[in-house]
Amino acid sequence: PGRTIGVAIITDGCLRGVLETREINEAIDYIFLTIKNNPAKMVIIRIGSTGGYRRILLLNELLNNKPSHVSIEVVDELQTTPTSCQDAREGILNSSREGQKLIAGKDASAAMEIAFRLGESIKSQEQWEPSEGELKEIQVLSRQYSRGKVTISKDQAIKVAKGVLTLEEAIENQKKRTAK
Repeated sequence: PGRTIGVAIITDGCLRGVLETREINEAIDYIFLTIKNNPAKMVIIRIGSTGGYRRILLLNELLNNKPSHVSIEVVDELQTTPTSCQDAREGILNSSREGQKLIAGKDASAAMEIAFRLGESIKSQEQWEPSEGELKEIQVLSRQYSRGKVTISKDQAIKVAKGVLTLEEAIENQKKRTAK
């Protein structure tokens, strides 16, 4: 997952749904709801191999909350993203069931490619040390999310990157600190 997370749900070899979101929690909720609504004996969640701290947050959250019958794999996502949105839409439409309308772009198409690849099984959480660039990105996001009112501190950004705080919690903490 990069900034936009693509999710593709495939059961019994058929594409059941796609989602593109920038919210990790929305992706997680969608994945678990789909698993609940499409019972299967074997469920594998496959995640692309890049994405920095956002991939680690997603992966660790899935590991912490997945049902026991669900496996998680990390997949090499090299060359999974289509070169154009048109290619992405065509790939998704060609893979969907007849009569099913799906609207999605490059990230959902890449997720579909990832879903059909074999990956390396992951059983325990991964650790991540965020780069300075990632911390600055989180700080910029805090400014955007708060509509220009708050930029979280580097310490708060580290906590967001490591999954200790959500971006919303970090913004609230920063507001409380600056109000004193």
